[in-house]
Amino acid sequence: MTSVTTKSRIQEYLSSHSDSPTLNASEIGRKVGTSRQRVCQILEDLGEDRHKRSVKALQHVCPVCDKKISRNAKHCKEHSIVRQDRQEGFNYMCRSCHQYKPLELFAKSARHFSGYETRCLDCKAEWQRRYNRTRKGKESHLKANRKSAQKHPERIRAYYQVYKAVRRGDLIKPSVCEERNCSNTTVRATHVDYHRPLAVRWLCALHAKRNTSVRSGHIPNQLEEQFRDYVFTQIDHTNSATRWINALKNHFNGAEISYSLLLDAINSSYPIPGLGRQFRIKARHFLDNVIKSLD
Repeated sequence: MTSVTTKSRIQEYLSSHSDSPTLNASEIGRKVGTSRQRVCQILEDLGEDRHKRSVKALQHVCPVCDKKISRNAKHCKEHSIVRQDRQEGFNYMCRSCHQYKPLELFAKSARHFSGYETRCLDCKAEWQRRYNRTRKGKESHLKANRKSAQKHPERIRAYYQVYKAVRRGDLIKPSVCEERNCSNTTVRATHVDYHRPLAVRWLCALHAKRNTSVRSGHIPNQLEEQFRDYVFTQIDHTNSATRWINALKNHFNGAEISYSLLLDAINSSYPIPGLGRQFRIKARHFLDNVIKSLD
């Protein structure tokens, strides 16, 4: 009496499926009662290669033009079904909360064919808040803030001056958005010109992002930036340079920081509010060493 082995069972299966173009190793393993790895090993010993995946299937290519695509895509962008552009005045379903909402509650996005996000602003904000609570989100948020502060220092100064003005009571933060027919109570200061930090509009996040006002380009004052960098190197981790520059501009009616203005402030016979002995020492040292070295 001959014993029935796993190899003989697989050979019987191959003889009954000789016309099949492909073989499923997992299915064969369930039929003969062994693992998929053992089935693949026996098939290779028998010289069978129908169970192997084709190179085309591994590369995930478009079935029309053989262009490489992502793993979850079915076609390339050229041969995929392009959705129609969304139009104002219609409601669209959010893919996260499955509720139909107007188009203005979806953020614009160049990554989607429709030109808008598939998630509404509330769902996207909730996802962003959950992500920011994670360790990776905190590190990413801190890195982005530092990069933005280095690239646009004038914005940080303008926001900080608005914050201080609200604390002092010079600016009154409204309870609703200033945009017409908007009742959103969460508003923030939106600048049009960063040279005028207190000239702001209080808008919600939606209208602040879609604000069509053209912000004037910031032209930095080289002498002012050099003075800030010098003070920061001398007095590390302080905001002394910003306080001194604001005091100079308030005293000289918003004049730009220049060589003559610093000299007038140093040699002033009467005290200037906000400027003390430490400012005179640092400013004189800055003018004597930094400016003369540039000349």
